[in-house]
Amino acid sequence: MRLDPTRGAGQCVFLGFVTRAARGPYHSRASQGSAARSCRFELSRRRVVRVSDAERFADAVVQFVRGFGLHRPERTPCGFDAGVAEAHALGELSAGTLRQGDLAERLGLTKSTVSRLVANLVGRGWVERCAVDDDGRGVTVALTKTGRSAAARLRKARTSRMQALLDAVPTERRREVVDVLELLEKAARASDAQHA
Repeated sequence: MRLDPTRGAGQCVFLGFVTRAARGPYHSRASQGSAARSCRFELSRRRVVRVSDAERFADAVVQFVRGFGLHRPERTPCGFDAGVAEAHALGELSAGTLRQGDLAERLGLTKSTVSRLVANLVGRGWVERCAVDDDGRGVTVALTKTGRSAAARLRKARTSRMQALLDAVPTERRREVVDVLELLEKAARASDAQHA
């Protein structure tokens, strides 16, 4: 703490905060000592809030999710007219036909959730379901012609959005951003397994 005798109103300066401490200028050491005691008393009443690394990390993730648009249920961050889960399903199915159970595993969703997801995609005319010949309960899922067109539009929109995001990152730090994302993905899977 340091006292600033140039302040005629009688203030004390502590860690960048200015607090009223006394009336009148500091003309003596006694008045300075009184001001200092008043300042310490005032600051002692203030509660110091310590933020943990986990809380800071949580806040940063929340702000990124909102800033990137991941919290919008009706469209993807790249502006594609579909939910995030639907977009991920299109991306997986663009590589070829999958069993519905395998799609659920790749997306990290429950079978019942994927069943509803596929039903929505069928309703939009983007996918079709077929029973598996050697398994009475098995179902395969494949993109229709309209679905392949939608997947192509999604890829184009996603590439454009990611390029715009990357352009906003300094060139010398782009590799660092990718490394951190890969590290977070591994950490997310590891922590999810621990809480399963």
